Amino acid sequence: MLASADVARRNDYAFTIIGSGFAGFFLAEKLAKLGRVLVIEAGSLEEPLAMGHGYYEVESTGIALPWLGTRLSAFGGTSNHWTGHCRPFSPTIFRNRDGIGIPGWPIRYGDYEAYLGEARAWLNLPERYDDPADQLSRGLLADHRGLTTDLFMMPDPLPKLGASPIRERLLAHPGIDVLPGMRVTDMILEAGGGLVREVEAAGADGSRLRLPVRRVLLCAGGTENARLLLWAGRKYAAGNPFLGGPNELTGKYYAEHPVYWPVEMFFDRRVDLSNSIPTRHGDVLRYLAWRPDDALLERHRLPRFAAIMLDSGIKSTEGESPATDHGGWLREAAGYRCVIPALKFEQTPHERSRVELSERRDRDGTPLARIHWEILPSDIDSYRRATLLLCGLFNQGGLARARMRPAYRKSDWSDIIANHAGHQLGTTRMAHAPTAGVVDSDCKVFGLNNLFIAGSSVFAASDYVNPTMNFLALAARLAATLTAGFGEVGQGFRFGHDRPENRYLLEGWSHAEDLGIWSEGRVSRLVLPAAGATRLRLAGWGYREVDLALSVNGIEVFQGRGKDAQRFECEIDGRAECELVFSFPSPQSPASLGESDDQRKLGYFIRSVELSG
Repeated sequence: MLASADVARRNDYAFTIIGSGFAGFFLAEKLAKLGRVLVIEAGSLEEPLAMGHGYYEVESTGIALPWLGTRLSAFGGTSNHWTGHCRPFSPTIFRNRDGIGIPGWPIRYGDYEAYLGEARAWLNLPERYDDPADQLSRGLLADHRGLTTDLFMMPDPLPKLGASPIRERLLAHPGIDVLPGMRVTDMILEAGGGLVREVEAAGADGSRLRLPVRRVLLCAGGTENARLLLWAGRKYAAGNPFLGGPNELTGKYYAEHPVYWPVEMFFDRRVDLSNSIPTRHGDVLRYLAWRPDDALLERHRLPRFAAIMLDSGIKSTEGESPATDHGGWLREAAGYRCVIPALKFEQTPHERSRVELSERRDRDGTPLARIHWEILPSDIDSYRRATLLLCGLFNQGGLARARMRPAYRKSDWSDIIANHAGHQLGTTRMAHAPTAGVVDSDCKVFGLNNLFIAGSSVFAASDYVNPTMNFLALAARLAATLTAGFGEVGQGFRFGHDRPENRYLLEGWSHAEDLGIWSEGRVSRLVLPAAGATRLRLAGWGYREVDLALSVNGIEVFQGRGKDAQRFECEIDGRAECELVFSFPSPQSPASLGESDDQRKLGYFIRSVELSG
């Protein structure tokens, strides 16, 4: 841990991370292998449940959202009150679901799935576990068509990052410095834009600090990420990257996981629902959530959702028996059990649901966040239809009955106030282009070469499942992307601003940026000293849907979309030199696509080449 004066003197950090919650802590440990890391945390080390001393007060202009309890101003952030529910995203949410109006992600499911193992391991969850369908198939509900289960896992004990010894693990790391009690209040661009050059921070004692930065990772949470970007963007022209590009999308598409308790379910006592209650398996708690299968959801044009049969604390007034103290069941009788499940839904992202800046200021002079949470009427209608479908699936075998609770028996649920899950999603969403989102597929802010965002604010669609494990998988992917452009294995060549390797770029290349260089025009060429290398690894990405043909020493090794050569490997012929020729039949400019006024005809952004024997 450093004092602010020590940080100002040091001034040699490869990475500056804003926020010490799950995403910030995880990335600090990953990136410290590449260079020195500074973590700036607004809260203290001693108060893991601190509510922010007024910083986290919000104005709520839509569905009411409490400001206390959803965010914490302390080392470890909201990990200190995390409940631990973990479930991977479904492949479904990564594709466009035109039938219900939810766009997909700019990455494929496999691009995310490849990093789930790292997220699970870091959370002390098993890499593999039993298929939950096997548990369902053994029960009396096994032949219920269209009814399925999802397995959730919870680490036990839960990792609270603000408590010892986890906290001490980061504080003692030789490559990481932590600056607590300093809240980042602004970010400053270099002249002409393109890079964040400094961040400003304020201390609880009124002190101020301005720090130069090389790479910034914003990991402050779904609301705070957007609020800080909006405030930083006030100083620059309309449509600047802080504000979310030409359509100023920062803060928009705020989403939650709406929660309702619409039904009472009565199950024959012979039906075994014990797997619906968290049960210990080694160091993990596991339970099942119940839902319609994906084929039914698609056929009925419904978002993803599930029934979670934990004790909600809501009791029926009709024929009630005393609640039991086991299993979460609200009532029991001789022949049946009754439970009121929580139904948690996916929300369709839309621009009217958003984070904005309030006119009210905090003690540092920065605006509070104003949150307008709004659920589309079409979503509310879908939630009602989804509930009826789920009831029918349970009822089909005669071993279960369900009835709507009184407030939900009407056909219009628009006056029923949804509860929330305490998740803040989508405010800096990932997209293919700056006209559709705030960050690109590598979580880099469009238009800024050294500002990255981690956490649930980058979600393009959110499923119904809890976000933590999923945004950690994306953070692992971000760390791998930064590593590919930073570290070297074997004989490595990295390209970018002030890199000596740029001398090997012979023709068809644009100006150097912080993490690499774009090709420009139809042909780009480089020649590298190969020293008899027999394998080549290329890291970078293609521009949008541009086609690429790549040859090495006159032999074509790749032909297809440039985006599919993001991490490309091939065998080479072991010559003393290695010539790479990139050919683009139809390179495109951002200006021609309406993304910006950039007239360059872009093909491939090269970050690094590695040669090995």
